[in-house]
Amino acid sequence: LAVFDKALATNPDDAIALTFKGTLLNDAHQLDEAKKCLERALEIDPYNANSQHYYGALLSNLGRHNAALSHFRNALDIDPGQIDARIDLARTLTDMKLHIAAVDELETATEMQPEYSSAHYRLGMALFYKGDKEKAAKALRRSIELSPDTDEARHFLAIAEGKTTDTAPRRSVADVFDSYASRFEKI
Repeated sequence: LAVFDKALATNPDDAIALTFKGTLLNDAHQLDEAKKCLERALEIDPYNANSQHYYGALLSNLGRHNAALSHFRNALDIDPGQIDARIDLARTLTDMKLHIAAVDELETATEMQPEYSSAHYRLGMALFYKGDKEKAAKALRRSIELSPDTDEARHFLAIAEGKTTDTAPRRSVADVFDSYASRFEKI
């Protein structure tokens, strides 16, 4: 954060610094401050694909899925090759139980970047939630081929294959917690 604070002290209208500071704040669950940074970045430059993408991610974390979809689509209109925006769009579609649409986006992502493990992992998850365990297992296997240390993919591959696992990977448990934690009121 210090690097971006320094850049913003020099130029408070630096949309790039605002975008990345907002992203770090979002990751740290400082959602109100993240929202301010990202909204200001979009005021300054509404055609910045990263700002659109990361604001969509923040909105998705806040449970404002329809608004998030709009910003992910804006990011992709500006830069159709932005794979992470496409993956986050698909993740949000999955959260909304729009699995067919999520699968379509992720198939596009894996076609655009066939070596991107995260796209295959998310495709496997969307296919799993859609109910297509065979295709889900194939996508998860591909994710593991590309990133052999992916415990989450191994865990969900075992589930897709009908095997029992002892525990979920720590990161998966943390992701589930993080996805819900931001929606609870602070006491």
